[in-house]
Amino acid sequence: MVYRVRIREGILKEFLEKNRAEVKKMSIYEYDQEKHIRMERQDAWEDGMQEGVLRGAEQQLSKIIKNMMKKGRSISQIAEELGEDEKRIRELAEKLTE
Repeated sequence: MVYRVRIREGILKEFLEKNRAEVKKMSIYEYDQEKHIRMERQDAWEDGMQEGVLRGAEQQLSKIIKNMMKKGRSISQIAEELGEDEKRIRELAEKLTE
């Protein structure tokens, strides 16, 4: 059983020894693998969506920076007009020239 291994490894030893019966019952009767997999998939999907949104926002910002640079604006002007940190604008601008 999992709880025996965890006790031997010293992981949560005190808790598992004190609550052995409850832990055993929960691990046998209350664990729902399908629910766990659904939850993991949902978390992964949400993480992917968030990463995609952030990546999309950065791409949009890069396009705006590129257009503003074509019009002759400096990094500091772009940062001020966009309300962004000058360091971030400079980093994105450098990526555009690579």
